[in-house]
Amino acid sequence: IPNFVAMQDRAREASVKANMHSFQLGIEDFAVKNTGTYPVAADAPAVLANLPSATWPTNPFTGVANEAPESWAGAAGTLGRFATNSTTTGYSISGYGKAAALTLVLTNG
Repeated sequence: IPNFVAMQDRAREASVKANMHSFQLGIEDFAVKNTGTYPVAADAPAVLANLPSATWPTNPFTGVANEAPESWAGAAGTLGRFATNSTTTGYSISGYGKAAALTLVLTNG
């Protein structure tokens, strides 16, 4: 049973990573449409429009659908969330798993 629980947690963390990649594509698509300028907090609705079905990903740990990123200011997230730190010249996306930050951090650099 402990191995099964650990497998479920790893699967949920893999889902967070997939969500991060989807979000990255939305940010990159925004930049393409805006002459290389990356989105900031006020541009969240425009990034959302670039995501599949124009909805935020479902949090795999809580099951909450259409849940926006924890923060556009890079603050630590909660279970299954991801946060961004975005300026008009760049961004980084960090994911959060069951107990800590995930090893995957996406940037434009």
